Amino acid sequence: MFVGVRNERLTRFGATHIVRRAAAKAAAIRPVLSDKPISPPIFRHSLAMKLLQSGLDLLTIQAWLGHAQVAPPIAMPPRMSR
Repeated sequence: MFVGVRNERLTRFGATHIVRRAAAKAAAIRPVLSDKPISPPIFRHSLAMKLLQSGLDLLTIQAWLGHAQVAPPIAMPPRMSR
């Protein structure tokens, strides 16, 4: 659990605000970043793809990311080559 500014649980809105503020600062330094979508779900997806590419199985990744139902999706993504 992450703590927000009031020593309370950080909400998803608070996390989004932090990410957007950091993205704006990064875009000020690297203007090319201003055209890219940056959000907490993008971070989750990037992490999941990195884990999948490193050889971790999809069910483990889903469980680790906290999905409510850890079952294989209808269409499995192709296995990434190393």
